[in-house]
Amino acid sequence: MRLMGCVSGAGADAEGREARKVNKQIEEQLAKDKQVMRATHRLLLLGAGESGKSTIVKQMRILHINGFNEAEKMEKIKDIRRNIRDSMQVREQLTRPLQRGCPSQFTGAQHLSACNLCCIVIFPQRFAP
Repeated sequence: MRLMGCVSGAGADAEGREARKVNKQIEEQLAKDKQVMRATHRLLLLGAGESGKSTIVKQMRILHINGFNEAEKMEKIKDIRRNIRDSMQVREQLTRPLQRGCPSQFTGAQHLSACNLCCIVIFPQRFAP
């Protein structure tokens, strides 16, 4: 006597096939995701503030993805100019006791010394691109 075969109908068999099909799709997706995870390189950047952690990420983005869009480029120009100005001011403060050979250099140095480090960078026309 076969009761088990009599109890299950055609509907249960179709549901089982559908469940196996869905399970197979899920298993395939998990296998693909596992492959992608293995190919992904993860890097933990540790360091104090302003030590260059985000700069590394940005450089990797420039080198390996699309780079920057126009708005980001314009923002970076401001940052680069600010960094140049700050570096020149620090250099000027360190070398102040030295004599300058050219009077025009002295005028530029006076301008840099007069700039406030916290102000928004606005360059005179002679320093503009």
